[in-house]
Amino acid sequence: MPTSANVIWGARCGKPARRVLLGETRTRGHAYSVRRRRESACDRKAPHRLQSSRLVSTNLLDLWFEKKIKPTCQGEAYLTRFADDFVGNFQYGRDAARFQQDLAARFGKFGLELAEEKTRVMRFGRFVRSDLAKTGDKPGTFDFLGFKHACGTDCGGKFALIRVPCDKSRRKFLAKTKEWLKQHRHWKRQDQQKQLTMMLRGFYQYFGLHHCKPKLDGIRHEVERQWARTLRRRSQRQRLYWCYLKSRPWFALPYAVSTLHPTV
Repeated sequence: MPTSANVIWGARCGKPARRVLLGETRTRGHAYSVRRRRESACDRKAPHRLQSSRLVSTNLLDLWFEKKIKPTCQGEAYLTRFADDFVGNFQYGRDAARFQQDLAARFGKFGLELAEEKTRVMRFGRFVRSDLAKTGDKPGTFDFLGFKHACGTDCGGKFALIRVPCDKSRRKFLAKTKEWLKQHRHWKRQDQQKQLTMMLRGFYQYFGLHHCKPKLDGIRHEVERQWARTLRRRSQRQRLYWCYLKSRPWFALPYAVSTLHPTV
């Protein structure tokens, strides 16, 4: 199965050409360890319950980046990885272009390859908005670990990295709640409220950043609509109007924490 890989070109100092490479890897055979002997990936246990074919090991990427790529970069360079998803940050575009070439060669040694249809280059960072203002273009966005990352501003007008739940994460959660309500349609209303409250709080705990409240409020409202439609299907005689449901204490669902949030 293919594994996703994200790389961001950016830095904290200077005025670099910020770009982002979004890619995905595919296995052509077995991935091999570089420890003491050639060891098949199927013989190793992948962390986070991942399939062995989707495992991008520390020796394959992390140590190679620190020892081979980072010392040769003229600007700042960082790599953030979670399982088989990673984000690389580069200050200059030429360092990022060289990393893109070296990455394909590195993966080839382990029987992996980048999926060209899911690989793209984009500018990203604090200076992108002002640079693109001359042409009228908007900064690009990318998804990583369920969050949509975008260039925005905080309440003081300074640059801020905006992270909100991506469309895929919201669709998956709403599909999960819809399927649960369908299977537990005849549960007591108080029991349905307890379960939906737990599901929403779990979603809030992962995506509950200080600027995600508008998206989280939209998720809560959509869950309320799903629950109302489920309750109305219980009987053709009972008419549960929205004003009635909102006045019932058993229909109340928790809100996300209300804080100020930057703008995209």
